[in-house]
Amino acid sequence: MRLLQSFFARIPLVITSDSTANTAPAARTRLFCCLQISPCEVFMKAFIFALLLAASVPAYAATLTQLPATGFSRSDSALEITSVTPELTSIRFHDPVFEIGELMFEGAACKVTLLGGEPFRPDEGSPAVPQVTRLYLIPNTGGVELVVRNLEYELIEDYAPYPYHDPDAAEVKVAETSKRNSWYPENVVEISDPMIFRDYRVVAVTLFPVQVNPVTRQARHYNSIDVDLVANGTPGINELLNPRAPSASLHPHLSRANQHF
Repeated sequence: MRLLQSFFARIPLVITSDSTANTAPAARTRLFCCLQISPCEVFMKAFIFALLLAASVPAYAATLTQLPATGFSRSDSALEITSVTPELTSIRFHDPVFEIGELMFEGAACKVTLLGGEPFRPDEGSPAVPQVTRLYLIPNTGGVELVVRNLEYELIEDYAPYPYHDPDAAEVKVAETSKRNSWYPENVVEISDPMIFRDYRVVAVTLFPVQVNPVTRQARHYNSIDVDLVANGTPGINELLNPRAPSASLHPHLSRANQHF
């Protein structure tokens, strides 16, 4: 949408009191002169606008028979992480590629949003939504908090969410979260308590780039999520008071530049 706003901002606005559908060629030429663009430029801008409009609409997958198995893939992720020290980590999730699939559930057509390289939230009977979870290094002592800098989303209508469940389950029990008139998940960003992971002190930060409301049949597709993970100096739990050298076996999995797994 930002691209579309930028596009329209560059076109001078001219308002006339009569239709130009049957305007004579000379009058049409004067109109193009008022706009300060040639007919060729009008065509090119219209073509670019069509491309931008298509890019702003999520892709629709073919009808599915069950929820696809989704594995973790760093290469497909829209996540950008910047951290110089464990005291401050900036997490940016920008311009993901969403794909909407259709599934049948109890005779009704439902929808699910796929996000390449990221799994679904394993909440049985609740709406199936993708989650983006990483472990982040934090200081050996003290507490940390999340500071939300920016959230931007596109609203999708006519979206009946598909309930997450084991495809081999004999019976599916639909959770209350699939019946409420509220957004699920409730929070776009969640953080775990600090924990010790092979001599590292870490927290798990989870982003939910898709929220759904089962009653209003709407979905929010977040195209921008910016948060900071900040040490706040308060007392913390699971502190490393006498830290040892971290396990060498984890070094290949740790992003040294970004301080996360």
